[in-house]
Amino acid sequence: MTINLPILPYDAAGGAEVEVTWSTAVATSEGEISWTSRRRPLAIRVFHLTIGPDQAAEVDAIYLAVSGPTFPVGVRSWKDYIAADEVLTWYLQSGNTLAQLSKTERPATGSRVYVQPILCPDQAEVPLVVKVDGFEVDYTLIDPGIVMVAGELTTGQVMTWSGRYVYPCRFVEDTQTTKIITRSVLSVPDVQLREIQAAELMRLAAL
Repeated sequence: MTINLPILPYDAAGGAEVEVTWSTAVATSEGEISWTSRRRPLAIRVFHLTIGPDQAAEVDAIYLAVSGPTFPVGVRSWKDYIAADEVLTWYLQSGNTLAQLSKTERPATGSRVYVQPILCPDQAEVPLVVKVDGFEVDYTLIDPGIVMVAGELTTGQVMTWSGRYVYPCRFVEDTQTTKIITRSVLSVPDVQLREIQAAELMRLAAL
């Protein structure tokens, strides 16, 4: 990740409850036929965390540093944070090959898939690896989560990536309550964060 986001402690994200939300308009006709329309093309995750004593001081410091809901933070979802040889849709630009990192969710049945853009690859523990036709290649990482390989691929060549990632989020609340369990032992019982998408991430990261 090249955007310098503070990352919530991994153990804190491990205890999260994660909601996946859409914004869907539903209209029902006289014939009881429902017509649906998505107000946005991607789902949004909402994280509910209980922060224990080991992470409370760090989360409190992050909340202050990002001015509460003002600036973005990164959150690992233990539900889904690993990519393994994910196939990328690449395109050519100025003699180079670029691709937005992504992860595809494929149900075991049906023909529909969901493609999640990965905006914040996380290389704190595992390096990001890009391959072309199964061979590892050098790349440049460009925000938000775009990889660039020198030279132009040709039709039929396959680019993949493997690594880990966090979701860019903002704190939901303008107030955070820290509970004093005993002297110097703290917890934060209810932290909520809402995922943000590429345009908002880049705007906030530039401030």
